[in-house]
Amino acid sequence: MRLSVSTSGNYTDLNVRLDMDPGDKAGFVEGMKYLMNREVIKRSVLRDLAVIANDQPVSPNDKYYNKDLVAREYDPERAKSLFEKAGVLGQSIPIVTSDAANSAIDMATVVQQAGQEIGMPFDVQRVPSDGYWSNYWLKAPIHFGNINPRPTPDILFSLLYASDAPWNESHYKSEKFDKMLVEARGSLDEAKRKSIYDEMQVMVSNEAGTAIPVWMSNVDALSSKLKGMKANPLGGMMGYAFAEHVWLDD
Repeated sequence: MRLSVSTSGNYTDLNVRLDMDPGDKAGFVEGMKYLMNREVIKRSVLRDLAVIANDQPVSPNDKYYNKDLVAREYDPERAKSLFEKAGVLGQSIPIVTSDAANSAIDMATVVQQAGQEIGMPFDVQRVPSDGYWSNYWLKAPIHFGNINPRPTPDILFSLLYASDAPWNESHYKSEKFDKMLVEARGSLDEAKRKSIYDEMQVMVSNEAGTAIPVWMSNVDALSSKLKGMKANPLGGMMGYAFAEHVWLDD
């Protein structure tokens, strides 16, 4: 028996709706991103089966990944200053979480503990998995989501960040972003498309209300007899299509 561990584009994110209190207050979302202790989430919550992320959905496996976009360092004092700017420091802010989103409860606890250290008492509200995606995801002012990998940035941005995106988790809206999405989709110039996607990743990281702390690894337990198995960033077991490619060696 052996383990196959590979980086994937799967992530659990903390979503702050920009059209609702407190996400509509300047500085609050940025404060949440600096309060996210990514190293603790990677090491303690996910036992190092993850890669630090930079608050945008294009994973390091993708050729369009912006390598120059550095993940925010954990900075509770900066977060505290931003919460003061937003006028919310000391207020009890609800965070909705559930087992429905992978590791979301543990992530919420990490944020809650960090908030306690700076006088920011987050009220972690654990709700049942049953009905979570219908009743809380996309709806609660602050909540967790879980996004499976997608093969292209166009799909990710169209699904999650365009102004009319069906799963726009933070209700992020930007005419500039929408225009760039269409431009990149139609461009045959790879260098230009890469440049556009680079800028779009920066925009999401800085402007959207989604805090993406890590990309979660795919972990498969494999028999030593199994041959032909390879890593696939779209999911475990070769993107769930392993039966088409593997065989057993006697």
